[in-house]
Amino acid sequence: MSMKLARILNIIFVEEKVQQEKDSFKLHFFATKMAATLTFLLISSLLQGALCEKWPVNMPQNINVMSGTCVTIPCSFDVDSTFKNNLDDTCKAYWSDEPSFKSENAKVKPTKDMTGDLTKKDCTTTFNNASLLQRSKYYFRLECDNALKYSFTQTGVNISSIDVPLSLTLTPSTLEVKEGTSVSLTCSAPAPCWSHPPALTWTPNLGQSQETLQENQDKTKVKTSVMNFTASHLHHGNKISCTAVYRKQDGSPDVTAETSLTPDISDSPKNIAVSVSPSGPVPENSNVSLTCSSNANPAVRNYTWYRADGDQETLIGTGTSLNIQVSRDRRTFFCNAENKIGVGRSSSVQIDVQYSPKNITVSVSPSGPVPENSNVSLTCSSNANPAVRNYTWYRADGDQETLIGTGTSLNIQVSRDRRTFFCKAENEIGVGRSSSIQTDVQYSPKNITVSVSPSGPVPENSNVSLTCSSNANPAVRNYTWYRADGDQETLIGTGTSLNIQVSRDRRTFFCKAENEIGVGRSSSIQIDVQYSPKNITVSVSPSGPVPANSNVTLTCSSNANPAVRNYTWYRADGDQETLIGTGTSLNIQVFRDRRTFFCKAENELGVERSNLTQLEIHFLPQILFSSDCVKTASQVNCSCDTEGNPSPAVQWHLNGEPVNHSGEFEIFSETLNITVHRSSFILSQPQVKHFSTLLCRSFNSLGSASQQFCMSKFKSSAEPQGSVLYPAIVFTLVVLLLALMCVLLFVIRTQTNHCKLKVGLIDENNTVAIIQPPTEEGNEVPNTTEESIYANAERLREAGIVDPTGVAEPSSTNLPSAEPAGAEGGSKNSENKGDKCEVIYSSVNWKTKSKKKKEETSVDLNSPGSSYLEEEKCIVGINRNFVSNALEMGGLYDEVGFKNVKKEVECEYAQVKFKDKTKMQK
Repeated sequence: MSMKLARILNIIFVEEKVQQEKDSFKLHFFATKMAATLTFLLISSLLQGALCEKWPVNMPQNINVMSGTCVTIPCSFDVDSTFKNNLDDTCKAYWSDEPSFKSENAKVKPTKDMTGDLTKKDCTTTFNNASLLQRSKYYFRLECDNALKYSFTQTGVNISSIDVPLSLTLTPSTLEVKEGTSVSLTCSAPAPCWSHPPALTWTPNLGQSQETLQENQDKTKVKTSVMNFTASHLHHGNKISCTAVYRKQDGSPDVTAETSLTPDISDSPKNIAVSVSPSGPVPENSNVSLTCSSNANPAVRNYTWYRADGDQETLIGTGTSLNIQVSRDRRTFFCNAENKIGVGRSSSVQIDVQYSPKNITVSVSPSGPVPENSNVSLTCSSNANPAVRNYTWYRADGDQETLIGTGTSLNIQVSRDRRTFFCKAENEIGVGRSSSIQTDVQYSPKNITVSVSPSGPVPENSNVSLTCSSNANPAVRNYTWYRADGDQETLIGTGTSLNIQVSRDRRTFFCKAENEIGVGRSSSIQIDVQYSPKNITVSVSPSGPVPANSNVTLTCSSNANPAVRNYTWYRADGDQETLIGTGTSLNIQVFRDRRTFFCKAENELGVERSNLTQLEIHFLPQILFSSDCVKTASQVNCSCDTEGNPSPAVQWHLNGEPVNHSGEFEIFSETLNITVHRSSFILSQPQVKHFSTLLCRSFNSLGSASQQFCMSKFKSSAEPQGSVLYPAIVFTLVVLLLALMCVLLFVIRTQTNHCKLKVGLIDENNTVAIIQPPTEEGNEVPNTTEESIYANAERLREAGIVDPTGVAEPSSTNLPSAEPAGAEGGSKNSENKGDKCEVIYSSVNWKTKSKKKKEETSVDLNSPGSSYLEEEKCIVGINRNFVSNALEMGGLYDEVGFKNVKKEVECEYAQVKFKDKTKMQK
């Protein structure tokens, strides 16, 4: 700015001087104009200085850069406070070699990624190819898409492009240290381009190096690498160099710069060695010369010689060489070399002195006394150079010496006889002999026995004394007692005798006797301990659940000494115990009731009993007589009590259709005992009129049972006592009549040898008959219309004829009518009478059919129009009115010999004629 002002003033003065010469009369006017001009320039200068303070810019004055590489100009600026808010993302940096310029005529227009953050007043700019820049001074201009546009002409940067590499700096420049000193060398290289600093490498790489990019005071940067290592004599005189490699962006070869130093490392003597002359083996008592040599910086100033005797070192001379006389003793020598830095020591050397075998000895393994008949190893050792080439062994028997072997070692088996041995050693120089030795033969304990007091059988929990005895040399020093439990041996005591209390467990004992030679063991003994029976158990075969009426075997087992002489079996009924058998095993037939059994075992010492054993018995479901229906004003409540094992499930059928718990029907179950369960069915009273039959079906994995309830005969819980008494009396009479009929039918059945069961039909003349299909003889089924008679399903199951699980449940379509088809009134009368479920049978007539030639293997229980499960039952309270033709004629079907149904038998035909109830009353 000052230069510009001087230039303007110079122009003004020149112009005014010419004007004064041309026109002298205008001197007054010139003075006035000159004063005004000076005033203007002074004000402009003051304004320019004030303006520079508000728009400062900082950048280095000079930057050297190699052509083809990038360059970074560190730059920062500030703006007048009135323009601070104008700094935004629209601002751009421009560079030119003219002080005053605009963006249109800028020489360099860097992109945003080449420029710092202008909003943070960072105008640092990187030019990727410095060769595009001319050697000149460059100025910075800031332009934003607003009122902020300013050229910082007060300061510029001189960019110089050079072709030679930039110089490196190595610190320190020289290195003179002692060995072992920690050294740190720093190599610095200018980094004109921050994004591509030079790569620094050390040769040789003596340790770890760390690189950093440091900033100079003028904001330029320099790349440094610090290498740390410990000085060694190996580094002495070897050049250490640092190399910087600059990569170019124009594709031309990289530029390399290098600096180096040669270290001077002072160290104590190294590589100290001793040489012997003459070399190789030398005879005993001859003279040899020892010479010491080493490497050192500075040179060695003193050599000293030592003889090493174990840990003791003895000074024997000084100087580079030493002359000595050697003996057969293997002596060790070494030398020390010393300079002003320190002292170094050579490795030890032994002179190869040759002599005949000396110090010949015999060692015995094992040493000391040895056991009788054991093997021992005799070893002969000696000092000799050269080494012994032959060892020989001798046994001395008085004056006689007998050769018994060769070699360094001799293995022999020794006896109780005390023998004497020696060896001889021989090499190229001569022969030497050892002194004689004798072996002390001893033996471990023998004949070890255990005695028991008192002898013979002893009662349980009594005390006995065990005594261990043996023969041994030397004498036994320790007796130990063990109890053997299978493969496990447990230490239980020490000493010659052991007192123990015996138990019923048959334990095995033994003792061990030990002396200095070894250990001997006695044979095992068992004490005969007697006790009453213990651990009495009952096993059942077959195991697990068993069917009712099957046979099982109970077996009683126990531990006893002496053996059990008597087993007895009992059945436990509450507090009562009943003797049911004797012997180890008991065969019984099991029934549905859960019985408990146990056994007792007896020997001479006492009697003991087993735990109680209860059998798991499986049987088909049964519906109990306690099943009942009760009608109230609002609902009908039916309960179905069923017994079975496994525990049976219950399914209710209403009008032949299965029903489950819902909003319309309420069904719940409860357990009465371990085998009896109750299922309850609740139906609202208004719904009863819509249903005619209700059936309870109980089933488990073994089979099923069914019970049907008549909806019209449910008893009412609100009936007066008189109304209940009359049906009870009628029911009792009916039961008595049925019992009488059953007795009659039983007598008739006993007169018949065999009978095959066939399906019964009812003809149009109200006759019920059991018929048989045509046979080969031409017998035919009567050609009449008949209705089925139904046998009791539970009896059929017990006879083994029908699998209840495979039979369809009853429905309203296959149930028989309450009265015979030909009875007076017919089915319509039945409906009108409100399902009274009463049928009168007039008579039973038996007819005999001729025998069949061929055997019938099965009974047809599935003929059309018939079903053995379709039985009706009317239940009032706990009483039953058996009103269906199946139950009224139960004596016909119930008592037929089903067990022999597969055999060819004669059949008896029963004929039932129905009569009207009113006519009978007449």
